[in-house]
Amino acid sequence: MPMPRRASGQIMLPLGNIAKESIQIAYKWGYEGVKAGTTLADDYFKSRMPYVMKQIAQGGIRLAMILNKAFADSEEGFATAT
Repeated sequence: MPMPRRASGQIMLPLGNIAKESIQIAYKWGYEGVKAGTTLADDYFKSRMPYVMKQIAQGGIRLAMILNKAFADSEEGFATAT
């Protein structure tokens, strides 16, 4: 499925959806059980690490998808395999 583009050819991204998803995850997993003024211990950070790593991986996949779509129509600037 092609990426939606503006008339100028610029790729349009669903940034609102991506941002909304990130905020929901932060509130659900990042701030769950945290009280204002509390000093967070290492156990807190370690328990949230799987969610952080998943978000980083999703960001990498989204970036790869965008770059693949952006450069799919052009061979310019790419070396061909020999």
